[in-house]
Amino acid sequence: MWLAGDVYITGHESDVLHSLQGAILLLESELPHLDFATPLGVLTFAPIAVLLGLGFGYGAAMAYSGVLLAVLFLPALYWVGVTRLSASVRLVWSAVIILLFTASVFGSTDTFNSFSMHYNRWSWAIAFILLTAVTFPNLKSDRELLDGTIVGICLSFLALTKITYFVALAPVILIALVARRQWRTIGTSALVGLVAILVVTIWAGGTSYWFALVEDLNMATSAGFTIRAGGWAQFVSRPDITFALIAMLVGAVLLSRAGETISSVVALALTPAFLFITYYNWGFEPKFLLFLALMMWVSKGNSHTVSIGYSMVMIGFLGPVFINLAISNLRPVAFQRDNFHSVFQEETNGALLFNRDRSYIRSVTVSEQENIDVIEFRNSKMVELNDCAIVSGSWGQSEAIMESLTDLDLNDGSQLLVADAFSDYWMFGNYGRLENGAIWQYGGAQGFENAKIVVVPDCAAKTHVRKAILTNLADAGYGLDLIERTDVAEIYRVIR
Repeated sequence: MWLAGDVYITGHESDVLHSLQGAILLLESELPHLDFATPLGVLTFAPIAVLLGLGFGYGAAMAYSGVLLAVLFLPALYWVGVTRLSASVRLVWSAVIILLFTASVFGSTDTFNSFSMHYNRWSWAIAFILLTAVTFPNLKSDRELLDGTIVGICLSFLALTKITYFVALAPVILIALVARRQWRTIGTSALVGLVAILVVTIWAGGTSYWFALVEDLNMATSAGFTIRAGGWAQFVSRPDITFALIAMLVGAVLLSRAGETISSVVALALTPAFLFITYYNWGFEPKFLLFLALMMWVSKGNSHTVSIGYSMVMIGFLGPVFINLAISNLRPVAFQRDNFHSVFQEETNGALLFNRDRSYIRSVTVSEQENIDVIEFRNSKMVELNDCAIVSGSWGQSEAIMESLTDLDLNDGSQLLVADAFSDYWMFGNYGRLENGAIWQYGGAQGFENAKIVVVPDCAAKTHVRKAILTNLADAGYGLDLIERTDVAEIYRVIR
């Protein structure tokens, strides 16, 4: 992505704008959880905000944020590698982690380029540094204070980026350190964590930040949002997850037979932790098998040849995903600039570019059952919602809605509530951002008290979110007065 100068996006455009919203708001001294709702931590947006503040273009700030993190964590990566791994293994493992920091796609084998879910890549990179530090013995130094500092920084980063990683991995980290009797490492990492909590509390102006974070996490998990259709049973029965589960358990047995008792215990403890992380992250393949491959590769004992072979199976299983990560930054070099348009017209260097066809060629899906949901508001206004979801052309739809708002003189700063997963109009004109609202909606009621205008797309990115928002608005006792019905949306004024 960043090798091409400008930043070319060919998928998950709304996710990209969602991340950019958080960074811009952070740069404007708006605080996550307190001033805008999000289940993601402040460090999801902070690296992008730093580069925006230094004058980078919107696209460049997003692309180079991963490079910035890779540079910042390079000393920790070097120390953990040089004290625990052989030179050849260290080189390959470091390359994998740097790749996770800097790639231009979250994973998969799809050939699109996007910045979507970048925080998951970053968290895997940090998690792999962290797990390497606690799983394998320090062979060249007994500097537990330094090890503890690295462990504490990594855990703090996870807690302030994607807390599911912290919740899942913290108990495993403790088990590994206790098994190795690394008491000073435990104490130092706990101290670093307390310092991180104190710093964030002071920065946010009090402990209310943490209570607001809990509320946002509850929003994401309880506001009518289902992370996996079918729940845990269907998730575990997916072929790739079933393979990963069996691989982790068999790997633990092989490590035990090789005399690697602590690694075997860690592998067992990591099995539910890794499944938990994967379950709560959209579209994830089991990248964690790569760490199992590392554990098997560095194991000793009579079955070392078997362990090497087992590692190669894990690497082969994930090979296509990591090849996709590796070439993601090379792919845009072959793109034709004319096939893309600048999202922010004033950008000249490091611009954020969307594919024209995906932006403007509208494609929707409609349920064969032709379901119609009817929501009744306080003033007896009935809003009908068809089961129409937009697949591509969302940028063109947003532009059409913004033009309609401008024609109706509603670009006067009036705060907008968009009945869909995302609401980013405020970045492109004087369309009022919904104060205390969510930058990515899960169907909750955040910021409803500030809404003046409600936009209801005919075809939403997330139809269940559209329904949940309007249902919550009606249940809260608000009324709606139709202002305009356009080709792609209905625009209402809120009646209190």
